[in-house]
Amino acid sequence: MTFADGTTAVTNLLVGADGAWSRVRPLLTGVTPEYGGSSSVETFLFDGDNRHPTTAKAVGGGSLFVFDTSESGKIFLAHRESDGNPHAYPWLSKSLDWFAGIDFTDPAATTARIAQEVNGWAPELTALITDTDTAPVHRPHYVLPIDHRWDRVAGGDPARRRRYRPAMPGAHRGG
Repeated sequence: MTFADGTTAVTNLLVGADGAWSRVRPLLTGVTPEYGGSSSVETFLFDGDNRHPTTAKAVGGGSLFVFDTSESGKIFLAHRESDGNPHAYPWLSKSLDWFAGIDFTDPAATTARIAQEVNGWAPELTALITDTDTAPVHRPHYVLPIDHRWDRVAGGDPARRRRYRPAMPGAHRGG
C-alpha cells in the first residue's frame, strides 16, 4: 500500500470495505447504495450520571438496545462513550421525505418532533431525545440492494471474493 504521504506498508490482509460509502466499494462494484428505509437521530447527554441519573442507569455501563415489536420499525440504541456520557440513536422507519420535513437547524423543534414518535415510551429513554445536550443529527441508513452480488474471482484479490452488503435491522423485510 502507498499512503497519501508517500509511505508504504506491506500486509497480508487489508480491510477497506468499511461501509456503504467506502472508497473500496466502487472498486468491487458499480452499484451505488440506496436509502434503506430508516434513519437514526444522534443525541448525547453530558454528565449523565449527575444530571440524568435515571437515564444513565437505564443505559447502564455498556449498551442498551430497545426494539419495538410492532411493525413500526422503531429501534432505540444507546451506549456510554469512553467519558461516560450517554450517546443515543433512536431509529425510525420513515422516508427521506419525512425527515426532510424536519428542520434540523432548530434543535428544539427537532427533539419535539422525534419525541412524538416514541410518545408513551419510558421517560428514561425519551430523555435521551428530549434532554439532549447537542443538536440532533439525522443519520440516514444506506444499503446495497439485498440481491446484489459480484462474481467470485479465483486467486488474486481476496476482497473480490467476498459478498458485501451493509445491513441494518429490519433490512430483511425489504423495507
